[in-house]
Amino acid sequence: MKILYLSPMSIAGGGQRHAQVFSDGMREKGHDVEIVFTRIGHRGCMFHFLLRDRVVDDLCYRYDDPTYPGDMGRHIDTQQHDYLMVDNDERLPEIWAHSSRLQSGACKVVFVIHTENKPESQLRSLTGKIWKLICVSHKIADRFKWAHPVVIHNNVPRPASIGINVRQFMHIPADAFVIGYMGRLDGNKDPEFLLKIARDNDWWVLIVGKGPIAVPVSMTPRVRIFPNEVAMPGDWYSAMNVYVLPSRSEGFPLAPIEALKSLTSVAMTPTSDFPDVFNEFRSVRFFEHGNLIDAREKIESLEADHPLDNLQRHPSDCMVERYCEVMEI
Repeated sequence: MKILYLSPMSIAGGGQRHAQVFSDGMREKGHDVEIVFTRIGHRGCMFHFLLRDRVVDDLCYRYDDPTYPGDMGRHIDTQQHDYLMVDNDERLPEIWAHSSRLQSGACKVVFVIHTENKPESQLRSLTGKIWKLICVSHKIADRFKWAHPVVIHNNVPRPASIGINVRQFMHIPADAFVIGYMGRLDGNKDPEFLLKIARDNDWWVLIVGKGPIAVPVSMTPRVRIFPNEVAMPGDWYSAMNVYVLPSRSEGFPLAPIEALKSLTSVAMTPTSDFPDVFNEFRSVRFFEHGNLIDAREKIESLEADHPLDNLQRHPSDCMVERYCEVMEI
């Protein structure tokens, strides 16, 4: 089977990690996968680099180009793709108009929704063009019941490591208690909350990712920020005692799963389906968004836990198997 995956960005993010895990898994099963990053990014960034052997360079980052829909439609026809995997593309109707394979049903559209913020009006405009709608959580799917979505929870294998001693590299004491965050730095993720949690404790803070973040001068000695994308994140998760995700909202975030598989405990807000899937894990605690006291108590309760307890309930290979089942391949 030939699959074309359209993903909006090639900078670090859950959608891009999903593209990597999905395409790696499908290729292992013998399917041909091509990827086009449609909007933001550049050829030197992490996911473009990691997936360079399957990225269609000539079509990348052309979302605002007036020739983008026609070129994409013709590419689907000339390459004879069987499936078009779409992660948030408002120009799908224009692509559809330029592809005989899409119009005839020879190339089926599988639309994946990763975020709660997807406007319902946009999805309704695609009625009749989407073959299967997939949501990464039941919380998201509840918004689109009328479209009969299928829920497939995100998953990842254990993150790759190269053996770097991150604490030594970032000048963090080996015996320090470290809370950390890795990912996009924006208001919804609220990584500055980690600074507030650690303020009245002797905890260190390790933040990995790009974006603005204000660090109080009083905390500077115990805060380490690595403002870059990390291609081999396992060593960075392992440098943290607890991975903290204080998000206001999430689809089904991948970073907490990566942290657990790196033997790091997780404290996070009860977003998405995480409480249902991970509530009984001794290595996971949920705290109320913005509640410093609750967050501190939950983090302190994690110190003696074991991150791999019960993780077999969310096995790393189930996501791709489920996609194959839903896509009937």
